[in-house]
Amino acid sequence: MVVEVLSQSYRKGPVADRQKLCPENGAREFWLVDLDQRQVKVSSTDGRTATDRTGDAIPLLFSGDARLSVAAIFQPIQK
Repeated sequence: MVVEVLSQSYRKGPVADRQKLCPENGAREFWLVDLDQRQVKVSSTDGRTATDRTGDAIPLLFSGDARLSVAAIFQPIQK
C-alpha cells in the first residue's frame, strides 16, 4: 500500500507516474490524499478507483472487514 499526500507543489504527471509504478512493483493499493478537498482517491491493482470523502469509510485491504473513516484521516492530531 502506498499513500501519497498532495502538496502545494503537486504536479499531475509525477503522481500519475507513481500511481502506475507502484502496482508494477507489488503495491496492491495507491491512496492519493487531497488535504484541500478532504478526500482520498483509492486505486487498486484490479483497476478499480474510488474517491472517498468525509462521511465515507475506506475498506482496509490488509485487515479483513476493518474500515478507516475518512473524517478520522483529516482530524487534527491531539497532543
